[in-house]
Amino acid sequence: MSEQKERPIIFNGEMVRAILEGRKTQTRRIIKNVRQWCGDDCIGMPKAGNPLTDNFPIPLNSGFAEKICRYGKVGDLLWVKETWQPNPEAGMTYPEGKISSDSVCYAADLSKYDYDESRPWKPSIHMPKWAARIWLEITDIRVERVQEIKEEDCNCEGCPWPADSDLKHRIWFETFWNSLNEKSGFGWKENPWVWVIEFKRKK
Repeated sequence: MSEQKERPIIFNGEMVRAILEGRKTQTRRIIKNVRQWCGDDCIGMPKAGNPLTDNFPIPLNSGFAEKICRYGKVGDLLWVKETWQPNPEAGMTYPEGKISSDSVCYAADLSKYDYDESRPWKPSIHMPKWAARIWLEITDIRVERVQEIKEEDCNCEGCPWPADSDLKHRIWFETFWNSLNEKSGFGWKENPWVWVIEFKRKK
């Protein structure tokens, strides 16, 4: 039996809240360089492939996608990196293994009215593992184009509207996706290949 590994994953405040509320059990992450993840299995492929337009160069149902996914495999754990700061009232940065409910503040817990940009918030990318409060277990990994998302999967991505809403969840997801990825050239209309990672919250 292979060893369970732990890897970090970044979520913004909106998606952290969706996870805490039980609305988010999937995340889609761009595959920016197909050859980078294929390794020797890409032998014979053109060296200058376009991950936005090329057919994905691996058998999607063979389990190989899970093998090469940078976020891990089924059963591995993801610890969530989010905007944070040591609690100023605690008076110190707590070392690994010493985290408590009052040692760290998380920006996602504050409303837009309470959020104070003048406070010394630390970017999510700089969060250490000891400060993480959310741990996710990967339950499935697959590869697809971002536009292949189903309506029900939009709910699993953290759509804030109720399941019986007349609003189209797919429209929400398209808007949300573009807010994160359009500027970097991986917007909805480009329909990039993505890792689809399903998870359940462990703590």
